[in-house]
Amino acid sequence: MSPSNPETALVEKCTAFLNRYCREELGDFAQSYPREQTSLLISVCDVRAFDPTLADDLVERPQQTRRHFEQALTEITLPVTLDLSDASVRMGDLPSSRQYHIDELRDQSVGELIALTGQVSNRTTVRVAPQTAAFNCQRCGTVSRIPQDTTDPDLQEPHECQGCERQGPFVFDEERSTLRNVQVARLQLPPERSTGTATSVDVFLNGDAVDQLDGGDRVTITGRHTLDDDQGVGFGHRLVGDSVRIEETTFSAVDVAEHRDEIDALAAGEYGDPYELLQESIAPSVVGMETIKQVLALQLFGGSRVEHPDGTSTRGDIHVLLVGDPGTAKSTLLEDIEDKAPSAVAASGKGATAAGLTASASQTEFGSGTAEWTLDAGALVLADDGIACIDELDKVDEAAVKSLHQALSKQYISVNKAGINTKLPTRTALLAAGNPKHGRFDEFESIAEQIDLPPTLLSRFDIIWPLNDVPDPDTDAEIASGMMHNHDEAIQYTAGVLEPEEMETAPAVPAELLRAWVAHAKQTCRPRWPEGPARESLVESFVALRRAGEGSDQPVPVTYRALESQRRLAEASARIRLSDTVEPVDVDRGRTVFLEAMQRVGVDPETGQLDADVIETGTSKAQREVIETLREIVTELAPEYDDGVPVEKVVERAEGMGIEPDKTEYRIEKLKHRGEVYTPAEGHLRLA
Repeated sequence: MSPSNPETALVEKCTAFLNRYCREELGDFAQSYPREQTSLLISVCDVRAFDPTLADDLVERPQQTRRHFEQALTEITLPVTLDLSDASVRMGDLPSSRQYHIDELRDQSVGELIALTGQVSNRTTVRVAPQTAAFNCQRCGTVSRIPQDTTDPDLQEPHECQGCERQGPFVFDEERSTLRNVQVARLQLPPERSTGTATSVDVFLNGDAVDQLDGGDRVTITGRHTLDDDQGVGFGHRLVGDSVRIEETTFSAVDVAEHRDEIDALAAGEYGDPYELLQESIAPSVVGMETIKQVLALQLFGGSRVEHPDGTSTRGDIHVLLVGDPGTAKSTLLEDIEDKAPSAVAASGKGATAAGLTASASQTEFGSGTAEWTLDAGALVLADDGIACIDELDKVDEAAVKSLHQALSKQYISVNKAGINTKLPTRTALLAAGNPKHGRFDEFESIAEQIDLPPTLLSRFDIIWPLNDVPDPDTDAEIASGMMHNHDEAIQYTAGVLEPEEMETAPAVPAELLRAWVAHAKQTCRPRWPEGPARESLVESFVALRRAGEGSDQPVPVTYRALESQRRLAEASARIRLSDTVEPVDVDRGRTVFLEAMQRVGVDPETGQLDADVIETGTSKAQREVIETLREIVTELAPEYDDGVPVEKVVERAEGMGIEPDKTEYRIEKLKHRGEVYTPAEGHLRLA
């Protein structure tokens, strides 16, 4: 016979579920309660399989149904005797029909159990708050215990004493209170779903759900959908979280399965050369720039990130820096990659702080109205496993440059402030753009010297590509004609005369298909380097490059970073074909674009030779020798002049040693700028 009390019937139903579906979990819980666990995690899908009506109650009335489960928990027979009166239950594993993105939240689900997917933009440290607060009456000493709102930071005191029935005063008694761990996290839309409008939801975590996420993590959090305080126009959304699931991939929003046949056909070359198709799909409205578009295609696919037994790792992400004169389409290229990458975050270096680009700890005000120290994720953290597109990199401040160096070289950023000590991953490919130091390239100065970034940061880029705006009648005519043709096509498209597939500026591979291609390749393809032609080709060509630096009077042409850069580019080339093996053609492709970039920025302008120090230190071997010669001349002539050595005497002596006057004067200005010499009198020099 069924119990007459509906509450009792529900508790018995919950007890039956626990006995049937959670025996193993209950055994583990009994062993770890309360030191390691204070709550039992229940699968809502299991509840639905057991009793759909009970599952509906759990989803629609989570607070009431939770209490029934917690009552049932105290009545379960366990292997050991335990008092589970303070134990709780948490919910997880909701069906897909109950899963939402932040921008999909509406009034219909308020008060109900949902699963919310987003990316952690910041989080507080773990703190302690009362679950049931004990208060001592200062008049009669009676202890009153008041359950607390898990989302309200303010203590809820008794209305009146249960002993003397007076309204206090009361004193909080922490020793008699039941405490819980609490944490607040802020979720935002991941980059691939963001439309540029700030959309976020605060999530309040309790007990065993805390300390499971970090800034930049993509997560699905199960919890009760509630409303935030009045925000001027209506109420905001918030979530009281039960359980946290870290999403293992940043490509969950990309529907690869729908495009799988087309991806296989593209990679196999059934629609034409896959590399040419990709090149034609990147910023098709930009005329020319075939090689840099090929580089950007390789960056999209990237190389393989590998872990080593000692805990270290080697990055596979390809970092690219575009430095160019005004009007050379740098921003257009960045915007196109941001649009086509499966996961991309855009930022501007102008006015950007280290916090905005990497991560930091700061005080943030949440919906409760209280300011908390939080861990804030910047662009490189939010773009983890994707691409960070940073425009105007030359405008970043010194602190941001230092933080970028660690983020690019170590692929994590350290945060140590206000009790927050952690490392956040920045496994991100960086596509950056900037202007030359003087606004436009100077033909009399080397390209590397005109990039206003420290050599320690420059050396982290696999490809540095200068975009020079040099007037040339034939080139100008070709580009101008192409621009006008593209504009006329766009007019016809806007008017509805042309369909996208009829336009020359339409990408050869549509953006949605390209995103799926990249996502599939990065998830499933990890090309190997077996002994054979590809590995031998890479090693032999690298050794040949280095051989040019034999001899004490020769500059070192390239460092071993060049080998790593070519390896990553070759692996990306293989990934485009979905190949499990790197082939010689991939090595050739990576080597070709790498050497073309090096010929543009890594050559000593005075000797015409490759010199790794041009990028690694900012000064070539020949330039260092000229500088040292000039310092020696000033030192040697200094005793002869009380007001400093006349510049014309330095130029005269240097010319006698084979250094041209214009080079001497240029280097003297450089030494002044670096503070290594100064002018005690007009036209005279002294060493600093």
